[in-house]
Amino acid sequence: TLAEAFARLEPRAEAGLATAWRPPAYETSAPARMDSARVAVTVPGADRGDDGDRAIFHVVTIGSLQHVLVTRGSAAALATHARALDALYQSYALVEAAPERDAAARPLRYHLGSVLEGNRYENARYGVSFAGPAGWRAEHRVGGARFRARWSASDGSQLWLAGYGPPAGIDAWTTANADRWIAHRLDERGLRPLAEQPAELVDAWRPDADGAATRAVALQVLKPSSPTAPRRRVLHVQVHQDLLLILDGYGATEASERALLNARRSLQRAR
Repeated sequence: TLAEAFARLEPRAEAGLATAWRPPAYETSAPARMDSARVAVTVPGADRGDDGDRAIFHVVTIGSLQHVLVTRGSAAALATHARALDALYQSYALVEAAPERDAAARPLRYHLGSVLEGNRYENARYGVSFAGPAGWRAEHRVGGARFRARWSASDGSQLWLAGYGPPAGIDAWTTANADRWIAHRLDERGLRPLAEQPAELVDAWRPDADGAATRAVALQVLKPSSPTAPRRRVLHVQVHQDLLLILDGYGATEASERALLNARRSLQRAR
């Protein structure tokens, strides 16, 4: 999958076949559900008159946890340093063979500050807490945000929580620059606010007692991906100087939309 994603970014890339690879530390015994592999992706360098570039992926999975070692450089440089690089790959080992659940949760706590307990999200680093709709499945996600989580229901309903730091060149979030940033993101996704906002939503910025600001907007799907796409989705935003909190989701049924609207009230940030 990683090699295929790389190939989409670089159309000339040629992904090799994945091969078995096992660090020496686990040749004879390994943690439960541990698997590993190696794959190389080559970018031809005919236009430069050399052997091109290579990206080498060494991947180790332990249940839901995945470690990826990536090396990229010219084919000539990688060949020159092949012995040193191989020693580096072979040195891979877990400092502690924790239970699968702990092994997956600890990096998330360390890097993102977050943990999921049932459908409840807690982020100690940013002081954020949120209780997702009851019965919906919660999972951590990654992307271009400081943290992200998703809740999904069996009927196809979805809800995302994300926290964004100020973009490059902006010292702090304000309602004005948050509006511009959000409008740009919505335009990219073919979304626009409904002309008439539902009575249960707030369609203007509302200052909170602690100095933050909150806004909720119902959005219309302009380019539905399928005939079953939701008729609307809800965007709930909190603006803090250092963090833009966004709840974005839709209910496939009226009951699920109501559950989503009720859940958004639980989004809090401690000071």
